[in-house]
Amino acid sequence: MSSSAVQITGVLVDPTLSCTRIVNRDAQTEEAVRTLVQQLTVKYNDEIQPLSPIELTAPRILIDGEYTNMAVGQPLSTGRNLTALFIIPKTHSLVEANKKQQASLEDYRLRLERRTTVANAEWVIQAEDSKRAQQNTSKSSRRKKRKKARLAEEGSAPVSESVAAPIPESVSMSESISATMSESASASVNIAVQMAMNTFSKQFTSEIDELKVSRAQQAQEIWELKDSNATLTQEIWELKDSNATLTQEIRELKDSNATLSANNATLSTNNKSLTATVQRHSTTLHALHRRVVLDDARDLICKRYKYNIDDFRLGSQESVEGKPAKTMPQLMTEVHSKLNNEDRCLLHLEALMMIFGSGRFTIRGEGNFRAHSASAEDLKSAIAQPNLTPSQVASLKNIYAFTQHETLSF
Repeated sequence: MSSSAVQITGVLVDPTLSCTRIVNRDAQTEEAVRTLVQQLTVKYNDEIQPLSPIELTAPRILIDGEYTNMAVGQPLSTGRNLTALFIIPKTHSLVEANKKQQASLEDYRLRLERRTTVANAEWVIQAEDSKRAQQNTSKSSRRKKRKKARLAEEGSAPVSESVAAPIPESVSMSESISATMSESASASVNIAVQMAMNTFSKQFTSEIDELKVSRAQQAQEIWELKDSNATLTQEIWELKDSNATLTQEIRELKDSNATLSANNATLSTNNKSLTATVQRHSTTLHALHRRVVLDDARDLICKRYKYNIDDFRLGSQESVEGKPAKTMPQLMTEVHSKLNNEDRCLLHLEALMMIFGSGRFTIRGEGNFRAHSASAEDLKSAIAQPNLTPSQVASLKNIYAFTQHETLSF
């Protein structure tokens, strides 16, 4: 066998039947199994001779003696020998039972023939014995008649005649009795033989009727099994169709799930990006809003205590009359001294430091930084907002190109 060929054997375990084929390893399993089904079906029907031809169902596939889940639609690419075990037909037990009943019927017929032959032989023997007895009686009677006639011809004495006269009567009576007994015996033998024949016939007829009933019951069971098999076959095909439908639905669900997983991954990435953006915007807005609180407090102090906004910008004014500019502690002390009692309780020196201090690590300084800085992504997003007019968007895009050296394409 060449390296490109695979040996596949189909086996029907009981009775032990098998067919072996050598096929190309690239052939489909379904094709090889279909050929084995045809060969085994013909072989089973020819050798077993069931009441009606059988059809084998799908086998179980073995590879080197081990069961496998290999589908019949797959190629025989394993390169190893395969064995297909076919299921024994359900009607096989009925075939065996029918053969046993036929053998039993044949045996009974032979025994009945032997018994009939023996009875007939006995009847023939008895008939021949009766016939010989009748013949002997007839010969004795003829001899006596011939003797009597001879004596009459010879002129015997009257005394002798008178003495011999009763003899023929007794002889005739004996012959009559003997003939009657022979006929009675023959009739009795005939009656006995006839009764035996009738008994045998009744027994034979009764057993034949029982076998006919049993055969009819088996035929009914076979038809019921065929109907059941047809129903099961229909259910199997329906289950296969349902399985195919479910397989298609599963495949579609897998595709849909893959699409949803991809969408979910995209949404997750977008969500992470949006979360980062929201956190960045929140940080910026909080810093700006805190500066708004400080600006409101500074504006209220200016209004309530007649200060100018420039008075709170350290270093913005040159020294007056040779005096140096105010320092932060001096400014806080001056403002704190002018506050009324109610405001002084709310605005202690630390609060005034927060209101006026604009250094790098102060709250106002952080607000100033957030107000004058933003990422390129935030700048682009701000320019693309739908609440702006087309002319405003165009102008902002030009300004962005002027400052960032990049042309926006939206």
